[in-house]
Amino acid sequence: MSIIKNLAFQILILSFVVTTFNGVIEEEGVFSLVATGIMYGLVISAIEPILGFFKFPKNFWGFVIVGTLLTFAFFFMLDTVVVGFLDFRAGYLGGAFGPVEFPMMEIETETLAVIVTAVYSALLTFIFKQLDENSWK
Repeated sequence: MSIIKNLAFQILILSFVVTTFNGVIEEEGVFSLVATGIMYGLVISAIEPILGFFKFPKNFWGFVIVGTLLTFAFFFMLDTVVVGFLDFRAGYLGGAFGPVEFPMMEIETETLAVIVTAVYSALLTFIFKQLDENSWK
């Protein structure tokens, strides 16, 4: 996946996550969503070299495990160290995204919101990345 395509893809994934989970708030509006998407895309693009270095299998499960850990570290850093991009709070995951209704799940703590957002974003990234036929070569 080219880097520009990857960054645009991650911005779309984050906009979907922010739309369907009201516990994630972009503090500066669209700018913070785009900036976070660019940073997240750079983090995601580092997964393949990490998999090669540690001799993990380069399959879906290797990408999901390492990607979830990197995504959690990234979102935890955004929540605790870097302020002004995304704010994590208790809230509800699910609801309406356009004409599609998703089941609702209540997230009660801020730490759980970071964990759920990391798993949710990583799974969406790798499910849709697998749909791109050239991304695994």
